[in-house]
Amino acid sequence: MYKIGDRVRFTFLGESFNGVIIDKIDKLKWKVKGDDGTVYPFVYGKEPVMKKGEKPVSVIIEKL
Repeated sequence: MYKIGDRVRFTFLGESFNGVIIDKIDKLKWKVKGDDGTVYPFVYGKEPVMKKGEKPVSVIIEKL
């Protein structure tokens, strides 16, 4: 699926950004450094199952 060094497009609070995966947190989460230099510490690799009405803060959309 994804590995450290991959360029990805991801969402954060509903906005889309591009960046590079810099670390793996656990099975579902990655640490991504955005093109603007901001580090996003908990980006889900895919849409997680959550309670009704809840949305994750940040999710990887695609590999670039």
